[in-house]
Amino acid sequence: MAITAAHVARAPRIRLGMVGGGRGAFIGAVHRIAARLDDQYELVAGAFSSDPEKSAASAADLGVARSYGSYAEMAQKEARRKDGIEAVAIVTPNHMHAPVAVEFLKRGIHVICDKPLTATLPEAKKLAKTAEASGVVFALTHNYTGYPMIRQAREMIAAGALGDIRLVNVEYIQDWLAEPIEATGQKQADWRTDPARSGAGGATGGSGLAGAGGMEGAGDGTGLVAGAGGGATRSSAGGDCTARQPTTPTASTPAAAIAIIKIRAPDILTRLSKALW
Repeated sequence: MAITAAHVARAPRIRLGMVGGGRGAFIGAVHRIAARLDDQYELVAGAFSSDPEKSAASAADLGVARSYGSYAEMAQKEARRKDGIEAVAIVTPNHMHAPVAVEFLKRGIHVICDKPLTATLPEAKKLAKTAEASGVVFALTHNYTGYPMIRQAREMIAAGALGDIRLVNVEYIQDWLAEPIEATGQKQADWRTDPARSGAGGATGGSGLAGAGGMEGAGDGTGLVAGAGGGATRSSAGGDCTARQPTTPTASTPAAAIAIIKIRAPDILTRLSKALW
């Protein structure tokens, strides 16, 4: 049988933008790889750095046609274009999650935000209200819930194969910050060891959430599974925080350090987040 256009037709890829994730970044490349593997997205625009020249250079590296010097400029101009982005991935340091997300949500652009949700609890509450009122999808990347082993664990728990679950221990071990490499100018260490940018929760908002997300995926939704551990580095809190950051929740601790907060996408728009789960 001859192959015709009708046999190979597919839905158009989602036009994706990105804030952060330029040269020297880490998690932006992870998002781009996932989007490419999923084959549901096309990266068409980005504010890859707060420095316009660095943003343009990163766009050129990635073959992205539209580069912006700020996320505000990007949100404004992309919202006006007929071929503008339909969704944006936020892959900035933690303290920028909220302001960037709000800028795109208020313009009707779907948001895929790396965890944690925000750097502080008040910001998280404000962002949740903005997202709910926006009418678009806000997806927080608790992607470990989609891992095959996590899903198998959930099925085993639901079937009673493991009996009554009384304690769950999760470790997410990392050692790359065992030494004070932020003193050398290492970009990733620099902001992660700064509470003003990483948030008061430190590792709990990063590595700790990776463990918590996995546990939530394996749990039954009753709240039985409720704790997580980060990686072991230079603090008893683990993960990527330092000893000068608090290890117990306080009024300023990020919401993500206390609980996993999700605004779930409507079923009709689940295609938007296929690369994340």
